[in-house]
Amino acid sequence: MTDESKKILIIKYNKDYNRNSNLVWAFLQKCNTHVLTVSQPITLAEKIDIFLKFFIDKKITTILYLWPCNTSLILLLGAKLFKKTIISDCFVSYYDSAVNDRKICNKYSIFAIKQYILDYLNVKAGNILFFDTHSHKEYFANTFGISPKKIIKVLPVSVDIDYINKIQPTTAVHIFSKAKINIFWYGSYIPLQGVEYIIEAASLLSANTDIQFILVGASKEKLKTKVNSNIIEASNINFLERVPYNILLEYIKRSDFCLGIFGDSDKAKRVIPNKILDCMACGKVVITGSNDDMQKYFTDHEDIIYCEMANAYDLANKITWLINNPKALSAIQINASKKITKYFDKKILSDII
Repeated sequence: MTDESKKILIIKYNKDYNRNSNLVWAFLQKCNTHVLTVSQPITLAEKIDIFLKFFIDKKITTILYLWPCNTSLILLLGAKLFKKTIISDCFVSYYDSAVNDRKICNKYSIFAIKQYILDYLNVKAGNILFFDTHSHKEYFANTFGISPKKIIKVLPVSVDIDYINKIQPTTAVHIFSKAKINIFWYGSYIPLQGVEYIIEAASLLSANTDIQFILVGASKEKLKTKVNSNIIEASNINFLERVPYNILLEYIKRSDFCLGIFGDSDKAKRVIPNKILDCMACGKVVITGSNDDMQKYFTDHEDIIYCEMANAYDLANKITWLINNPKALSAIQINASKKITKYFDKKILSDII
């Protein structure tokens, strides 16, 4: 039962991320919860408002900072000052993203040191630490150190299956041709995603005029700075700009099958991407590079298709195999949907927190 004498304050930015929305939903089901939505970046007036809530509202015993609100160290220190229990959702390591994945700075640079301190203080400040995978938890423990006194919970990324089931592909998108096999991917062009291997695989399969790739993300012009521009011009690739989440689900449902992540970074080896869950929840087969955490849930050729990370030739081969085995495609779609319902429905979160 909910203890009405105690309240949890959840602080989130005004941009909704799936993980954040689902965590808020789970806490609302279980606890006396107040959600405070702030600007991005947070303003001074909002910080003052939060500090007043810390001081005045004695019922607030616990503060949950949803990513990326944990970049505001002054709020973490304020929560400590007022002796609140802090939950840190260590969903992203800022140091790992900057230094190891995106490689935008040297690990000894001022910016890298700042990111390291940010991660370190998030871990040290939190009485309770949330992680999305066991591998991610191990990374934080090995890199920043985690006291055995901390309460640690692994809360996998999740999807709102009820919402996904309500979405119907009504938006007219002529790129999705019924006469072709539509292979769909969405995401940002960061190393973890490995979009360059998708593009190379598309180029390898360009002789098959029945196949087309549809990529939703940043503009083609931005991508040209990252990969061979000649490959980008392949006739079997269509680039679309970012779209709202509900439209994205429509695109997934219009596709024949979908692609996951293929980057050869350490971060890619520790995550279960939301996009994979979205696609499988829509009843679509996903081809993706594999890692240990994904293999704990998904079995190759039963509910997912794995390929080697950073290997365009293997990706092209797996795409060809899937196209040539329509019966397997149908069976994997059914198994994928069942697996998502069993392990990744947001309703499961309220039983874990």
